[in-house]
Amino acid sequence: MIAACEPEALQDMAKVAAPSQTKQRIMLAGSLAALLIAGGLVWYSFGGETPLRQANERVFMCAETGKTFFHELESGEIEPIYSPHSKQNTGWIAEPCYWTNDGRAKKEPTWVIERRRMGLEGKTYCPDCGREVVGHNPRPPKELMDAAE
Repeated sequence: MIAACEPEALQDMAKVAAPSQTKQRIMLAGSLAALLIAGGLVWYSFGGETPLRQANERVFMCAETGKTFFHELESGEIEPIYSPHSKQNTGWIAEPCYWTNDGRAKKEPTWVIERRRMGLEGKTYCPDCGREVVGHNPRPPKELMDAAE
């Protein structure tokens, strides 16, 4: 016979039927974690900085105006590219020079277009320090960069 009339029996049945508060909290935490992971994956896939995107974003310099601009390389693109400064195809990949004319390093580089990129003969020199600028121009040693202003 079911003890439906007894209040203690009803309380015991309610405890068995209802999930515990601890179990509810664990389920809530798990759901929130899954939601955060899903959101992170969506952001990384569609809106975040990917290694490929970082590798393809370069500093270009307008050969006509001398002004720099960022541009993300696209497949099949060749230099010179469209420059927002001259409104023409005068944009070339620029090389950074971190030297000052007195032989110290500086934190903000002077950007220089390498002559050979433009099909010109001769070496390229930085207009600020007078040093030769080459492709993948090396930075000053770490000690000098740490002391740079």
